[in-house]
Parts: sequence; C-alpha cells; structure tokens
Amino acid sequence: MKTVFTSHEIVHVWAHKLAPHGRSPGNASFDGDAFKSHATAIGRRIEYKGKTAYIVDCYSFSNSTSKVQSQMLCAIPNTEKVFYVRMGERGQSLNLTPQALRDYHIAESAKVEAREPSRLSRKRAEQYVEATGELHKALEVCQFFGLPFLAISRKIDKREANNAQAADLIKEAAKRELAERTERNIAYAEKYLTDPDVLPIWNVETHRGVELLPPDLREKFFARVREVNAGAFDKWRNGADTRLPYECPVMLRSESPDMVTSKGARVPLADAERTFRFVIALRAKGWHRNGETHAVGGYQLDAVNEFGVVAGCHRVSWEEITRFAKSQNWTS
Repeated sequence: MKTVFTSHEIVHVWAHKLAPHGRSPGNASFDGDAFKSHATAIGRRIEYKGKTAYIVDCYSFSNSTSKVQSQMLCAIPNTEKVFYVRMGERGQSLNLTPQALRDYHIAESAKVEAREPSRLSRKRAEQYVEATGELHKALEVCQFFGLPFLAISRKIDKREANNAQAADLIKEAAKRELAERTERNIAYAEKYLTDPDVLPIWNVETHRGVELLPPDLREKFFARVREVNAGAFDKWRNGADTRLPYECPVMLRSESPDMVTSKGARVPLADAERTFRFVIALRAKGWHRNGETHAVGGYQLDAVNEFGVVAGCHRVSWEEITRFAKSQNWTS
C-alpha cells in the first residue's frame, strides 16, 4: 500500500480517507483522522452521532506549516463543516470531542473580562466583540452536533447592547484609517505595474483594497494582473513548478501515467479519460451523486452541471476539461 505522497497530494488523500496513514517527503503526515505538520496536529476529522466535521488550527506556527495549513484547507471538500481554533501548542493532538470543542470556545470567551467597552479604547471594543464571537462559535458547535445550547444563547443575548456600542467604536476608528490604507494600496499597485518578479493574483476584482484605487490606476492594475495570471497558468500547464494563487481556477496537466490538478490531486490518465466520456454524455442533462457513484482514481465524482464538474474540493470548468481533452486527443 502506498504511504508516501507528494506535498500537494497528501492533503487530498487525508481529506478523502484514501489511506489509513501517510507522509510526504517534507513535514506533512497523517495517521487516521489527525493531519500533522512536523509532529503537531493542525487538522483533525471528528465524528459524533453520525455527523462528521473537521477541526483546523489556524495558529501561525511557522512559514512551512502555514503553507501546509493552506493546502489542507483547500483539500477539505466545501460541503464539509469546518471549525477553527487557535490553540498553537506544539505537539498537540487536537483530539477534541464536540463537548471539548464547545468548552474551548467558551473558555476563550472568558479570557476577555466581560466589562462594558470604553469609547476611549478601540482595542477593548475589539476584544469584547471577539469574546462574543467565541460564544457564537460555541453555539455553532452545539447546533451542529445537537448539544444543549440554551445557556450559551442567554449569554449572547445579555451582550447585545454592548456589542452594538463596541461595533460603532470600531467603525469610527476604521474610517480614520481608510485614508492611510488608500495611500498604501496606490503605492502597492504602482509598484506592481513595474516589478518584473510579481506573483499572479487570481480574481483581481476582489483583491484586497483594489476598490480604493483611482479608476485609471485600477484598470492598468487589472490588465497587468491578467497578463501575469495568464503567463503563470500557461507555465504550470506546460509542466513548470509555478507558484499559483490560492483559489485560482482548477487546471489540468498530464504527468504520465497520471492526470494532475493544480490543487495537487493525481489520478490515472485512463480513469480521467473514462470520466471525460462519462461527463460529456451527461453534460446536457446534468448528474449528481445520489445512489449512483462514479470513481475517478481514488476519488468520487460529485456532480456534473452547466459550469463543469465537481469532485470534492475541485470545481473544473468545461473550458478546462475541453482544453485538456483536446491535448490528449480524446475528442477525435
């Protein structure tokens, strides 16, 4: 049984339960439900009364672990429930029951003293809102797993008035910072236009702060980003180990005997061709996994719709499917 996977593939193997344990040549590994970076669990799958969810520790341990955290989050199917914590203990197991996860969020809320936020202290207001947010997370855990939550709801209700006051204070401070932020973003965009080593940015229209740019600079910035994106995507499709944006469109390439996705999943080319013919036949009427299943390597196809194909965390457009099929001579 294969137990060594590439750093891109291992997160998908864990998220889809394709092996009981495994490791990568780097710092990632998994054993059952726990996914680790070095010897520290940064993700865990939990099951309770027929429900499955994932716990993800988003604490920043190191640059290398942050990269693994991003890959792991990307591999968890969008249909799955994810609860986020910030424990940050090296060597931790993250072996939490739903009750322990609920109690963790309640304890995090209690760390901030529940006193009325002062209009002279934005930091205090942010802490107050954050503490209430932890109570909402505890409530979400209870509602998902069917645990009692009435006491938590009452605590949240008591904080409503002070939450509104704290939120107003935060908004006032944010307005004062807007001018500074605009100036920084303009400087960033102007540098991006002339820097030869810029990185691709997917979905530039929602890139942070782009709405603050003057219209003429914004259009030049959009054009430059699209140019850089196109170059990076072409290089990846041609086999280069190119750094891609976190949520760029899923792309496909051949690394015989496999088809590889830009998210790091790998399936045999023979399975990919069989699936291509399956989805093309169903493109007009659509298809959804409901009793009938279709395996693609070790993965399962979830849906065929007007936008493309869905398989776990992958959303592959018809344009990309057709492009790859033509490159493999599957359409002749």
